[in-house]
Amino acid sequence: PDVVKLYGVGMFCIKRDSATSSYRILCCSSDIKCMTCSHGCHSCCHVRQLKDLLANEHKIYSPTLLDTIQSVKDILSHSEVSTSTSVSSPVCISSKRIDFDVIPGQFQNSAGYKPLQFCHNSDIVTLGCGASNETEMCCPTCAVELHSVDGPENVHFTSPPLVTRSFVFKTKVCHRVCPGCNNHLPFDGGAEGILNMGAFLISHEVLRDYMYHFLQTGMTMFGYYQTLCKHMEDAGVKDFQKTLTYNKFRLSWYAFVELLNIDYNEGFMCTECGQ
Repeated sequence: PDVVKLYGVGMFCIKRDSATSSYRILCCSSDIKCMTCSHGCHSCCHVRQLKDLLANEHKIYSPTLLDTIQSVKDILSHSEVSTSTSVSSPVCISSKRIDFDVIPGQFQNSAGYKPLQFCHNSDIVTLGCGASNETEMCCPTCAVELHSVDGPENVHFTSPPLVTRSFVFKTKVCHRVCPGCNNHLPFDGGAEGILNMGAFLISHEVLRDYMYHFLQTGMTMFGYYQTLCKHMEDAGVKDFQKTLTYNKFRLSWYAFVELLNIDYNEGFMCTECGQ
């Protein structure tokens, strides 16, 4: 089926298959309903088709259709609808600025580029709370020393997957809670060459690889994503397109660009006089 966004918030049309030229109008707000079927039906075959696309986003290979499906998901999520097909978009946790130019070898001992060094006799990469290079010594809000108060009540752990250029690793990520001001200090990942997207982690190496391909060859984001999927398939990573959907990769790229330490105004200045 094909889905096209119409003029107007939440309005889409869907064509069941290539054999027919007729479209049906769907409205997405607090739920999905078909405006073509009688009385705004919520369970007709057209609504079911759109829900099937939402549930199988990882099987869609058309970037245009993926963007349309994401528009539907954004509307449903904004309406705070909790359904099996309404999944909220990941939010970037990392906040530290990222250098555009990297010193050669800067990340050679980091978890983002060499995660196996942080597995500690297991297949799980341990990050944060003294396990990596970026441990905060003091709370940035109240200046309480943190290294001496890492009790069970002051730390909690999450286990998001870490996506690198060649494999997907399990992780154990430590997040602190300051005992002085109760400020939550999540794992940023910047010093480790990692972008923390909450539900998943992605290595700067992946994002820089796409950046270099784009700058040198003009490769599209979707083309790079498809290439990365093939590499993961060769490496034996199962269900990679479910772990990192195209939309997740797209959002992580936008978050990475937002954090890059670049003065875009310099691109519009004269190199001779600075005007």
